[in-house]
Amino acid sequence: MEHSCPYCKQKFTISKCLPHVRSQHKNLLLLKFNCPHCERCFNDIYGLHQHLRIFHSKQDKTPEKLGNSVQQTTSKCENPSGVGQPKKRKLSSDQFICQANTISCKSIFSRNSAFDFDLFYEQLFNSVMEFSARLFDDRNLCRSSALELIKNASFLTSTILSKFVPLFKNSQYSSDFTVIREIVERCFSEFSTEYRITEIFKKTSYFIPPSSKTLELRLVSTRRNSKQNLERTKTIKLEIVPMASVLEKILSLPNVLNTILKHVEECKASEDLISPVQGETWKQIESKYEGKIVFPLVIIADDFEINNPLGSHKVVNKVCGVYFSLLGIPNQSAGKLENIFLAQLYKTKDYSRSMNGNIFSHVINQVIKLETEGISLKLRNQQEVQVYFALLSILRDNLGQNSILGFSINFNDDFCCRMCCMKQVEFQKASVENPDLLRTRTNYSKDVRSGDNGVQQECVFNAIPSYHSIDNMSVDITHDILEGGDREVMGKIVHCLIKNDKLLTLDVLNYRMKCFCYNSTYGLNKPPSIKASTLSKKQVSMSAAEMSDFIKFLVFYIGDPVPVENEAWQLYL
Repeated sequence: MEHSCPYCKQKFTISKCLPHVRSQHKNLLLLKFNCPHCERCFNDIYGLHQHLRIFHSKQDKTPEKLGNSVQQTTSKCENPSGVGQPKKRKLSSDQFICQANTISCKSIFSRNSAFDFDLFYEQLFNSVMEFSARLFDDRNLCRSSALELIKNASFLTSTILSKFVPLFKNSQYSSDFTVIREIVERCFSEFSTEYRITEIFKKTSYFIPPSSKTLELRLVSTRRNSKQNLERTKTIKLEIVPMASVLEKILSLPNVLNTILKHVEECKASEDLISPVQGETWKQIESKYEGKIVFPLVIIADDFEINNPLGSHKVVNKVCGVYFSLLGIPNQSAGKLENIFLAQLYKTKDYSRSMNGNIFSHVINQVIKLETEGISLKLRNQQEVQVYFALLSILRDNLGQNSILGFSINFNDDFCCRMCCMKQVEFQKASVENPDLLRTRTNYSKDVRSGDNGVQQECVFNAIPSYHSIDNMSVDITHDILEGGDREVMGKIVHCLIKNDKLLTLDVLNYRMKCFCYNSTYGLNKPPSIKASTLSKKQVSMSAAEMSDFIKFLVFYIGDPVPVENEAWQLYL
């Protein structure tokens, strides 16, 4: 189908009309493309098409509206005298149809060509978006470096395509190749700034933005040696991420849901205890969802330091992060950071255990909704599946967990254990569990009312149907073992091998640790060199991840000079 050029009346196909206008009449008229739904203005139709696709995909995009969005603006800089400029006139029906068909979102790339421009545009845009997402997700790259890499990729692609211009110059595919170049340039230009990238990620659900909540709390305190009450208002700001949106996005990825379901079934069928889904607590929870898909959730809370060049333990701008994870994820992927999702952030200095109900109310309400309503997932075969989630445990260090669960935070108290009512003097010497002293729901309820036996307030998470602080008890292996007992045990083992048995020296051990060939998985947590001053105290100072790798690889570090029958080595093995 042929259309007339609105300026010289020559006949062209749709594929050649726009290139003709740009090349032959660029000094007479500059086309501006206004969005019919907002105030954005674009220099070409590809920018308008991309803008409509991302920001107004659910709104009406009829050819008439898009045709009316074209502005005729005189080029004053290129033709200041105005000579040869056409007078402003009403577009004829033929000219209107030409522009409407050229700019229409449905027919931008419709042309008499075997090449599918619509499909190419969509695939290229998705590829650039995924490339940008990977760069911004890389924790080793700052945002400015990620933007620089995107610009370099755009420059490289444009340079490569420019080398093919002479090849297509006199070819019948010249106009098609021109459109391809413009599509590539436009795709990369949409990711040229951090603001644009963030907006695109929001619209395409690559980025789920948090919502800010401000709490105005009225606090009442009493002065010492006085009965006068003091009232003050405390403002707490929370950053909350919608848990349902994150879970829906993750489980909608190809094969993720099936992989988790398969792993859960394999764990249930295993004779070895390898997963929490085999425990009695989860079996009781799962029995309430008979015939439904339900996954266990775990909530993790921990403090971390930001914006502090002095180190992560100086407590200047400490922030508490509340995270959640699925316990049904296969073991090889469960510990990866991309499978631990953020739920809430707040400043640690704003926290007080008396405000547990206010600070964690949003997380609690989200978990209750996930348990009672679940999320709806649409599979590839268009089948809808309802998936539910139940809170199985809460993980934090002992002090933090006692605080948010309502138990004593002073470990010098008589009843500081959240699992039993044994006094401190007794449990320091005890080596076996006393069933008569274990906490139960009955004695817990009495202690909540009386405030005895280390229970200072009722746990706010008990409002969740599947959770109770007595039935869903958990320990933190990171703080209790890797950063707790293992420091002492491994310190004594290494001290015995070096100082007592003299099987090797500390320098040899440190040299072998430094030169050991780690793979990409373990290379990020290389154990540091052991200091002589620390070893003299029969301790080794390492982070949890470093201690885990140190225990795994010690047999490879020094296994050759140490006899198997060595007493300290037997303890390690």
